[in-house]
Amino acid sequence: MMHRFSKIGLLVSILSVFMFPSCHKVEVFEDDPYGNFDALWTILDERYCFFEYKNIDWTQIRTKYRKKLTSRMTSEELFSVCNDMLMELKDGHVNLIAAHDTSRYWDWLYGSPTNYDERIIDEYYLNFDYRYTSGIKYKILPQNVGYMYYGSFSSTIGDGNLDQILAYLSTSTGLIIDVRSNGGGSLSNVETLVSRFINRKTVVGYISHKTGFGHQDFSEDTYRTLMAADSAVMVIDASKGVEAQTRKLFKVCTMRHIPIFTFINKMDREAMDTFELLDDIENELGIATCPVNWPIGSGKEFRGVYDRETKKVELFSDTQKGTTQGDVKKVDINDPELAWLISDSQRVQLEEEIELQDGAGAPFDQELVSKGELSPVFFGSALTNFGVETFLQHFLKMTSSPLPRKSDQGMINPMEEESFSAFVFKIQANMNKAHRDRIAFMRICSGQFEAGMDVFHIQGGKKVRLSQPQQMMASERHMVQQAYGGDIIGVFDPGIFSIGDTLTTSPSKFAYEGIPTFAPEHFARVRQVDTMKRKQFMKGINQIAQEGAIQIFQEYNTGMEEIIVGVVGVLQFDVLKYRLENEYNVEIRMDSLPYEYIRWIENEDVDMDKLSGTSDMKKIKDLKDRPLLLFVNEWSIRMTQERNEGLILSEFGR
Repeated sequence: MMHRFSKIGLLVSILSVFMFPSCHKVEVFEDDPYGNFDALWTILDERYCFFEYKNIDWTQIRTKYRKKLTSRMTSEELFSVCNDMLMELKDGHVNLIAAHDTSRYWDWLYGSPTNYDERIIDEYYLNFDYRYTSGIKYKILPQNVGYMYYGSFSSTIGDGNLDQILAYLSTSTGLIIDVRSNGGGSLSNVETLVSRFINRKTVVGYISHKTGFGHQDFSEDTYRTLMAADSAVMVIDASKGVEAQTRKLFKVCTMRHIPIFTFINKMDREAMDTFELLDDIENELGIATCPVNWPIGSGKEFRGVYDRETKKVELFSDTQKGTTQGDVKKVDINDPELAWLISDSQRVQLEEEIELQDGAGAPFDQELVSKGELSPVFFGSALTNFGVETFLQHFLKMTSSPLPRKSDQGMINPMEEESFSAFVFKIQANMNKAHRDRIAFMRICSGQFEAGMDVFHIQGGKKVRLSQPQQMMASERHMVQQAYGGDIIGVFDPGIFSIGDTLTTSPSKFAYEGIPTFAPEHFARVRQVDTMKRKQFMKGINQIAQEGAIQIFQEYNTGMEEIIVGVVGVLQFDVLKYRLENEYNVEIRMDSLPYEYIRWIENEDVDMDKLSGTSDMKKIKDLKDRPLLLFVNEWSIRMTQERNEGLILSEFGR
């Protein structure tokens, strides 16, 4: 039997990621109170990066303050409403400036206790006799104790001045660095000071940016979709390195040992040091890296990339932000013409970096790539279409045909197994409001699919007919008659399928390994407003949970009077509320809970009543009556395990 394997779906997805940024339409607002208010709200929605950290529902705040607007209000009245909205952020760095006033939030300063009096320090300890350099007061106190007071990190401290200060204090037997009442400032000044007291790479602070549109979270669907993939493309922002969401997704990839291909994007902007980017990937994600090409400069000095295999330089050309296909010019590294194209300093730096990478870096090994133990790295700019084609060409060469899948009867190799088999990784209800349809998306693992074929549903224990097979791209869908290993199809689900189910025509009736339940990070107590709509509420909650968009939990030793909903990203709370109101006509109330960590109990014989934990631990159970624990912080997890010898906790549910 001949097999045809598909990579098209994955390639289209990659291209979509690259092309999205150039397709955004700038919104235009009316010059009236409503338009100006919406413009301000939108700017914060798109650029402010601490909504999730502060647990702020920015959409709810918009609704709250927009009700206070009138079409005839004065500019000062509008300023007052906008000011009140900004105060919800509780951020002294976010202010609105007008001709008559400037908004300001000072509670961060005056709402905190006073623990520092500069006059007392100067008069009784320093005796007004101290040295002062780069904003730092310093002196050797009685009993040979060195003292430094750094009152503001906005005061730039240079290495030379810091050398002078520390040399003066070096004879002291101890050192006090006083940063009380520090008003903040530049993180680079903090790094300059801290670097003198550590001898290894250490995290001393974080910087968070939000420069794109939409929210910084996603649903569990994102994780689960990776379970259906044979390869993954990891796109890294060259100016930020590995971000929190990347680390989360990578856990799924490591669980399955799937190949990881890294594209370091936005090289046409100022970027981190290349070696630091590679170290960041290796340290944060625990995978070795092998650069296939190497960048020459970044930002305004970005000239292109050097191909380590062909020893040719691929020159960068701006393509009007991706609107055209750029001309690719390749020049041999030893070609005299290269001297006219890149500067002497860039040439010297490139040669030194390549020599260092060749000597100390990991060599390319296709076998390690296929095992997910080595990630090929590429550099470029998706916005300008530079480096994308090169990456895709290498991607096609390095990826393999669909990989074997683990089942209860061993590994199922698609190259050997002729019978049709697939597993369900996603369910979506009400995709078409006119028909209230429910689609089960499945990954074909072996054999050939034919429209209308009968297959055995392992978990249901009976034969079913797979009708209305279709493939989708965004909002478009089309019917398919045939599909093969590696393809993704959607079939009509009359309510019999669940995530992780196996379908096959094999006489051996094997079942693929189930899809793990990923740990939610946000929790809320949910109840319906109208108690007479209990039936619709439970139907909606359960159907949405079956799709995998949310997870439902109950209080331990209680019924379903109140439920706890867990989600991976806070945006899913908004989705849940919207869908219940619009699809099931149920209004709900949600009360946020302080928990951030959930753990499944692996012990089969655990006595929940005798389980000893911390005061902030909460005992719950899922809909299968499996016991779970909620925690506020990681310390509580460790303490609970220490207090209960032999207790096994898992971050993933099975």
